[in-house]
Amino acid sequence: MPPGIRRGGANLVHTELPASNQEVKSWCDRYNFYVWAIQKSAKPLAVAGAKGCYFWDFEGNKYFDSSSELVNVNIGFGNEKVISAIKEQADRLCYISPFRVTDVRAALAKKIIEEIAPPHMGKVLFTLGGSDANENAIRIAKEYTGRTKVFSQYYSYHGATYGACNLNGEAARGSVEPPIAGFVKFFGFAGDYLKQKFETDKEYTEFLLNFLEKQIVQEGAEKVAAIFFESITGSNGGFIPPRDYYKGVRKICDKYGILMVCDEVMMGFGRTGKWFAFEHFDVKPDMITFAKGITSGYAPLGGVIVSKEIAAYFDEITYQSGLTCTAHPLSCAAALACIEEYQDKKLLQNAAKMGDILYAGLCALKKKHPSVDQVRGIGLMCTFNLHPPFVDDESLAVLFDEFLKRGFYVQAHDAIFQFAPPLIVTGEEINKLLKATDEVLSIADTMLKQS
Repeated sequence: MPPGIRRGGANLVHTELPASNQEVKSWCDRYNFYVWAIQKSAKPLAVAGAKGCYFWDFEGNKYFDSSSELVNVNIGFGNEKVISAIKEQADRLCYISPFRVTDVRAALAKKIIEEIAPPHMGKVLFTLGGSDANENAIRIAKEYTGRTKVFSQYYSYHGATYGACNLNGEAARGSVEPPIAGFVKFFGFAGDYLKQKFETDKEYTEFLLNFLEKQIVQEGAEKVAAIFFESITGSNGGFIPPRDYYKGVRKICDKYGILMVCDEVMMGFGRTGKWFAFEHFDVKPDMITFAKGITSGYAPLGGVIVSKEIAAYFDEITYQSGLTCTAHPLSCAAALACIEEYQDKKLLQNAAKMGDILYAGLCALKKKHPSVDQVRGIGLMCTFNLHPPFVDDESLAVLFDEFLKRGFYVQAHDAIFQFAPPLIVTGEEINKLLKATDEVLSIADTMLKQS
């Protein structure tokens, strides 16, 4: 019986479980509502079990997960320390209301503020995940400033709940059109399409900052509560801001009394080689939103880290938010164990080291393969764009299947391939991924010639 399948046992769930790829898929097609998919055309992989950087299906086919699932399984699958922490917490206290306090909740908050967050941060508000972390950041910003507008950039993604969707600067926000009043989009560094018009990063940065400030003034600076950024864009291509861009944004925010919010949901907890991606740019945000890597997906958890000034504002004012499972004890236990794994196994350092190898390898492949347009990378977040003929889903599906044939699962959309393996990845595994990519890009080159 393949790992991941459990049957019988007095203390196990005795409900019958599907036992093959086909059976799992047919049950889900019949009873499960798929997310981010057209229901009749959804083709998800069936997964029976996972360990380290790999998962396998019910027929024993094994795949290297080059995207850490949704860029969240940072410590890899099957980590015994985190699993044991969840089990021990479940034996002792599975649930307690967010109106109560308990040891793991207290210890996690203390650890985040004292060991991970920058010194100017004061408290952490826990949420269920990244979308509602950004929802809460919107609410806090509006209440703290008394203002009504929030800015976010095109080609950004901040979540799938209603408010977070309105922050999104991508086509995915179409489901909430027309948008809620007060959400303003601007062209920032994401997309990178204006950069080629400037000779230097300094000129490019000055243009972006001048454009942003003019738009803020035009919208009424006294009405703008906050500016949201993915510190480095995630789903939309891994775009990295110019070196001094965030310093300039910070000056604009200070000038007009606007809060700066860094969305670290995808990049936080080691993905770029630091706890948070904004640390690469020597800037101090007013709020930090996070999720994903804090538990590596072993249990749902997110949060908002707020500055000491914002925390003090709510000392005598009721903050009217919170959900039934906010700061769930099982999630807090998972997070504590996960953070210790980052620290004890030096996973941030490994992310930086392996990321350099991966990025250098992709840059070498760009020189070799005419189908590759751009390569970007920082830590273990590396992306490459294919030339425009590959934007259609059919062409991407062919290349995706070629990766699967070689035992690699990859994330790809809109001609962008994203490599973000678990932070435990080895140099040998990176080299195997690059070898497979070389082979698949040779196929892409042929397709490009034919087009």
